[in-house]
Amino acid sequence: MASGVYLIVLLQSKLWKRYKVRVTPALVLLDGPTGKLITSNGRDSLSEDLQGKDFPWGPKSLDEVLSGEVLSGSERCDCKTALDGKVKGFYFSAHWVIS
Repeated sequence: MASGVYLIVLLQSKLWKRYKVRVTPALVLLDGPTGKLITSNGRDSLSEDLQGKDFPWGPKSLDEVLSGEVLSGSERCDCKTALDGKVKGFYFSAHWVIS
């Protein structure tokens, strides 16, 4: 019996490390046929999409992320059009830093 428990703990440890689980509960979604990671943040995705409209909550393409209007000065413009053909860089800072 102890060896079975040890194997379960060993497997759990390997899975935690592989999918970078830091807190519980955690929800990791994998593609069944390939085993490819869809998201390691399924718990947050589920709480933000209770109806499951965006399931299986994989990463969005850059086009999806940049869809919609943005303000450019005092004018509204389509984000994709404004950035089309340009080099894109994204800078992220701490939320308390005002840039």
